[in-house]
Amino acid sequence: MGEGSTPAPPASGRGEQKNNIMATTKKILVKQTRSVNDTLQVHKRTIKALGLGRPNYVAIHNDTPAIRGMIRTVQHLVTVEDMK
Repeated sequence: MGEGSTPAPPASGRGEQKNNIMATTKKILVKQTRSVNDTLQVHKRTIKALGLGRPNYVAIHNDTPAIRGMIRTVQHLVTVEDMK
């Protein structure tokens, strides 16, 4: 390395990719529309994991396959809207 030169960036470049992915991640709004009374225990736990708990509660999540899977489990209890 000579004078005035800068060190080379890391070979993996993971930090830069992660920031780009985070900046373009789509958001979804999840609203609980029905009560968890008389539902399976797994549905109650999924609603809690989504940050909901009572009808008309709203949570904003990144649109990821994991979140979509949880929503599919309780699709009869929630509504989903895409956000900009």
